[in-house]
Amino acid sequence: MYRFTRNPMYLGFLHMLAGLALFLGNLFSALLPVLFAAYLNQFQI
Repeated sequence: MYRFTRNPMYLGFLHMLAGLALFLGNLFSALLPVLFAAYLNQFQI
């Protein structure tokens, strides 16, 4: 797992948000994974 990402927990959260966005099917929930990834790159990683 660490060969693909340094923080697999963040990648798991991103996949959960993307799955939730697909399940809900609205525009706001489709923006959540993008905002989450941008936040992580700016403030966490």
